[in-house]
Amino acid sequence: MIVPANGYLTLEDIAHLRSLGMVVGGKANDRLPLSESGETLAFFVARDEPDNAQAREDGSWGPCLTAAELADESAELRRIGGGRPVLRNFGMGMVHPEWIGRGSCAGETDGYYPAAIASADIVSFDYYPVFRGEPLEGVAQGARRLRSYIELGGGKQVQWGIIEISAIRGGAKPTPAQIRSMAWMHIANGAKGLIFFPWHVGEKGERIRDDAALADPAVVEGLKALTAEISQFAPILNSGDEIEPTVSSTHAVSALARRFEDDAYLVLVNENSNPADVSIALPGYESGNVVQLPENGAPARPASGFTDTLDSYEPRIYRFRRGD
Repeated sequence: MIVPANGYLTLEDIAHLRSLGMVVGGKANDRLPLSESGETLAFFVARDEPDNAQAREDGSWGPCLTAAELADESAELRRIGGGRPVLRNFGMGMVHPEWIGRGSCAGETDGYYPAAIASADIVSFDYYPVFRGEPLEGVAQGARRLRSYIELGGGKQVQWGIIEISAIRGGAKPTPAQIRSMAWMHIANGAKGLIFFPWHVGEKGERIRDDAALADPAVVEGLKALTAEISQFAPILNSGDEIEPTVSSTHAVSALARRFEDDAYLVLVNENSNPADVSIALPGYESGNVVQLPENGAPARPASGFTDTLDSYEPRIYRFRRGD
């Protein structure tokens, strides 16, 4: 498991994470000897949400950080970190480019993000629709935008996604089904890693409880099941050859298809609160059959003319097999 630290690490933290078989991303810290951190300290976390207005010492707000400023920071982090990769997380401008919290940078998109992304190794964005009372499909829309900006910037960065799993300000919190939906929206739209936001914070962002998500047994069980589900498909997601599926749907859907050991696997996520009727075709598998995973004894269906109905924000995974 990989985690980014929300604060400065100590050698005691490193030792504990190492004992759990985990690796971590930390902030630059002169008090943390890199020679004693080893591979457990796998990457450095850059300044958060540089695409938003930046707080000044006098309490006012300045513009977002420029691509040149971000490149300087990345270079310094790599120098301090002995070449360790740099993770840079952007804000919800990835979903709402005109958001007022971006200050004078509000509305900047293609002219900002590809250049801002270019100096990082791993890039993500945070957007918490349940907290904001907004529809979940913003997660998929933001993930697609991030993927497009990576491609415009040269396509070298690894894409991650951040997901809310707690009552961030003590109010609404996502259900296990919503967490699963957001996770697969990120994955189906390019994410290779996920970060979970588990905190309860105050109005100024101060942490009130670090493990707020763990207070809900249903969320804990849901996260265990989600981790197992994603881990099962990790070899396919990481090693499979990408296939371009043909998907026709009554509502927008996220779709990702990969070929692995001669079978093809398709991830679909309904991006709407209403059920979506979908028609699916995969090139090379038209004469075969398809099953929904996990199979649970359900009979295979012909892949030719395959249709299905996805419930509100539902993710589904299918395996396509070739015909004789």
